[in-house]
Amino acid sequence: MANKELSLDDAFQVIEDLQKQIEELEAASHEYETELEGVVKKLESQLNEKDAFIACLQQSQKPTVNFKERVTTLEIQVDELESENYALRSKLKALETENDTVIEQNVLLQHELADVRQGVRSSTEKSKANGLVNIPNSSNRICSTHSSRASNALKVSSNQSSLRVSPRNARVDASATHLSSTSVVSTTSYK
Repeated sequence: MANKELSLDDAFQVIEDLQKQIEELEAASHEYETELEGVVKKLESQLNEKDAFIACLQQSQKPTVNFKERVTTLEIQVDELESENYALRSKLKALETENDTVIEQNVLLQHELADVRQGVRSSTEKSKANGLVNIPNSSNRICSTHSSRASNALKVSSNQSSLRVSPRNARVDASATHLSSTSVVSTTSYK
């Protein structure tokens, strides 16, 4: 037993070395434990992310049907709006064409009316030189001439909707000399 006996100093030294090793092992153990906790937390986080991703995928598959229905509804609305747009453009073109025609007729009829007025003026001036012009002040005006030459006399009558220029003798067709507001467009407003 003498071989195995240690001196007191050697025993203390061995105990001290063993305590240092224990401390080192505890420090290493603590490091490993901390590292292991970090790995566990990281794995838990990844697991939670994957669970959330799986849940999200499962949820997104359900709304795909609603999404497809919504896309179909929107496509139908786009088609309806395109049809309505086409119809409105066609209507606009038709109204522009009609407006152009009405403006053209208006200009032509205004020129015709100016020519008729000029003719009436010149006839009235001739009649004044030869006779008397009577213009009563009323809503239905009648201009007539009196002279010894009845064949040159003109009768002009107008009310708010028509103008009639005719010879004094009533044998001439009245419809040929009658201009009404339905055939004379003299307004500048648009339909």
